[in-house]
Order: sequence, then structure tokens, then C-alpha cells
Amino acid sequence: MAAKKKATTGKAKQPRKKRVARKAKASKPTKLGRPSKRTPELDAVVQRALRLGMGLGKTADLIGVSEETLRRWRLADEDFEVAIKRARAEGILEAAGTLHSLRKDDRNLAATIYFLKTRGGEEWREVKHTDKVADAETLAVQLMAAATAMRASIQGPPASDKHEDGFA
Repeated sequence: MAAKKKATTGKAKQPRKKRVARKAKASKPTKLGRPSKRTPELDAVVQRALRLGMGLGKTADLIGVSEETLRRWRLADEDFEVAIKRARAEGILEAAGTLHSLRKDDRNLAATIYFLKTRGGEEWREVKHTDKVADAETLAVQLMAAATAMRASIQGPPASDKHEDGFA
């Protein structure tokens, strides 16, 4: 019986070094999908909008991306995240300065009250006080009484309360 010969494809086997290099090259992640819309100009628009007090959702709408995309950009780029935080802080600082000058220079009562409510501590904040807290049973009784009264006002008085002429 004749020994079977291996069929060769005509390609010479590559040295090990080249094979390893090709495998490493092939294992590098390739970026799939469309290119990012993010540009330095768009970053500047985002920062300006946030500096003016716009929220992230409306800022994302302004630049034509989803809020999730804006969040991903922030997570992927630490410098962008820092720039966003700085823009928000600068906006608050500018508004506080304007408020302070209104309060100080013009003796603007509304500005003074707002300043005290937001920065003056607990004694200046608007707080809704409740005198007592009802238990569940009391609430249920009150709700039933209110429902009965509402039903009576919609349906009118019972038939036994009417006089002979049909009027109450």
C-alpha cells in the first residue's frame, strides 16, 4: 500500500514570529459603527448651555443627541466631565454674583428673600409643617366620610327627605 502524501497548497509555512504578529494585529479591537458627532465646537455648545443653567436633557436635545449619548461621552472622557462640572459651577457663580449685586445695590426685596431662602440656612427655608400625623385607621374613616358626602352631593338627598310636593 502506498503512503498517502499530504496535499500542499503551495504556500510556504510562515515563521512563528510573523504568525504571532498577525494574531496580535487581528486581536486589536476595531471600532465599529458610525463616527461620533462629538466635536470641539459641540463641546463648547454643551458647556455654554450648562453654564446658562440648561439641564442635561435639554442640552442633549440642543445638540441633536440623546441624553444617554451625552452621558456616555461624559463617562468616556474625564476631561469632558470636568469641563461640564466647571461650566455648571461657573453658571451658578455668575447667577449668585448677579443675585448678590441685585440684593446689595438695588435693595431688591425679591432677590434678598430668594438669597435667604437658598443660602440662609434652615430658619429661612420654606417648610410645610404638619401639626399631627394621622394613623391609617383615621385616614380610612375620613376618606369614607368624604366619599359618602361626595356621593350624596352628586345624587341629591334620599327620597325619604323630600316633601309631598317633591322639594326638600
